[in-house]
This record gives sequence, structure tokens and C-alpha cells, in this order.
Amino acid sequence: REKGKSISFAAEDKVITMDAVSDDSVPRILQGKEGVSPDRPQSVSGDIGRPRFEDRLSTGLKILSLDVVGVSNVVPEHVLSAVTSKVGESMNEARLGKDADAIFELGFFANVDYKIVDEEKGVRVVFIVEENPVVESIDFTGNTVFSSDTLRDLCFTKPGMVFNRVFFRNDLQRIKEKYQQEGYVMARVADVRIEVPVVNVVIVEPKIGEIIIQG
Repeated sequence: REKGKSISFAAEDKVITMDAVSDDSVPRILQGKEGVSPDRPQSVSGDIGRPRFEDRLSTGLKILSLDVVGVSNVVPEHVLSAVTSKVGESMNEARLGKDADAIFELGFFANVDYKIVDEEKGVRVVFIVEENPVVESIDFTGNTVFSSDTLRDLCFTKPGMVFNRVFFRNDLQRIKEKYQQEGYVMARVADVRIEVPVVNVVIVEPKIGEIIIQG
């Protein structure tokens, strides 16, 4: 998920698009058919009916709840621990965008989005995530100096865990350091292919050709 990329989310039948996650970003609201929510009366004056959702955005709508959907293996409380928005505070769309980025940076998810659900006394914020697959095995090719079992032992990532790109970057760094400690400074991880549910790691171990000493 690229930072600065447009984030789209739904508030009942309305779609809000944020072009950039910044304090001065202004949402564009595309209403439902004929610009009127089908299940809420359109306000015709300040005292009749309920103000439209887009008109209420500027009033600092209170966050009634924070939820996450799409998790099946990752604990929801862990996901929400990355969020700075709080229940009872006024909704800030720039902050919600940063919250979505923070959830993505946890490393467990392929996609993170969110939606705002309009309620009479405020809004409900729902973060929508797509979990990475569960790892069944980590396979290595090209390794001759160390066995695959030795390299697997260096990895925090284990079969049965949700793939986490942050954890796995650290795993690859430990593998690189292992080679360097043994004097194989040119060895490197050439490629990582995730073929669900198998993670394939390609190791390149440069070989020194025949050395001829003359003179």
C-alpha cells in the first residue's frame, strides 16, 4: 500500500475519497442516487430533519467505536493498538489515514482500508484489513554452506504463523549476518517468492574459481 495513494471508503451509501493523507486534505463526497441517502431524510433547514453527513463532517463528529474486520488469525486488539484515534474524540480524517498506514506497517496485512459509518450521535470507524497468508513452509535454494534447517532456525517466522513482511525482513538480515560471520561476505539473498502457502528463498553463494599463483 503506497503512502499518498488515494484511499476510498464507504459511509453507508456515500463514498469519501481522500487524495492525500495530510492535515489539510479535504474529502470529496459522492452521494448516493440524487445525492440523498435512501434511509435518511435530507435536511431542508437547520431545524427540520437531520443534517446530511457531509455537512456534519465539519462539526467534529465524535467517534463512537473503533473496530477491525477481516482478521482471522491476528488479534484485533493488537491491530487497534497501532491506532491513535480514540473513542470519544472528534474524528480527524488525516489521523484516520495515518492510523490505516500504521496498521499496514505492522506487517501482517496485504491491504488496509477503513470506512466511516454515520450514526445519530457520531460515527463508527471500521478498519478493513486483508491478512497475509499463513506460512506452511520456508524453502531455501542455492544454499550449500548452511543446511536449510540451519537457515530456518535463524528465522522467527515459523510454519503456522501469518506471514509478516517486517519479521521476515529481519529473518533475512539474520541469514545474511550468519554468512558474514563465517566469512562469506559476498553471499546474499537473491530473491524471495511467496507462492501461497510456501515462502521460497533463493540464496546466492559466490564461488571462487581456481587461483593460480605465478612467479
